[in-house]
Amino acid sequence: MLAGLESGDPAAVRAARSHLWDDLLHQGSLYSATPPSALYVAAVLERADCGDFLSESHLIALLEWLAEASYAVGEEKRKQLEDWYGPGVMDRDPLFGEMQSMRPTLFRGVIPWTFVESSGVAEAALLATLHLLESPELQQYRTILSPGIRRTLAVSSRKSYKVAAVAALVAWGEEIDSIEGAAELLEARDEPGSTA
Repeated sequence: MLAGLESGDPAAVRAARSHLWDDLLHQGSLYSATPPSALYVAAVLERADCGDFLSESHLIALLEWLAEASYAVGEEKRKQLEDWYGPGVMDRDPLFGEMQSMRPTLFRGVIPWTFVESSGVAEAALLATLHLLESPELQQYRTILSPGIRRTLAVSSRKSYKVAAVAALVAWGEEIDSIEGAAELLEARDEPGSTA
């Protein structure tokens, strides 16, 4: 099914995208096929010519899928799951560890897209990147990528992108006073029932 991503056939690409979102990461849940699918998506993105067979909207969707997959095994998600199911919930399911261990590989597929001219693609790539940078093996890239996250993602027209950028910058010890509305975004995010 995922081979449709590389087919050049818009219908096959849409079907593969739907399969990723509906069957392999539905509402942030991991399944046994999620880790190998994430590796496949990263490999597709790593290919220099993938822009020849994937439209901009397809690239954005794949980058957002990797962002969501990376978020699903990140610290914020860990806290949420532990609130719901108790301490050590991620440790009890090997899928979390498997996904966490592959973050450096996923990063290689995503990072080239942070430098493209298309703001939509670059924003989606930066969103995926900031979630991947929770990996201990990748933390040294935070200082390199934080200016791009600040310059592009923190001023995005998409509120969820802005919130993710500001939260990451705060977690990394970066100042956010120069980002318009940053404090309000964090306050709104922390309110009970917020979806920001």
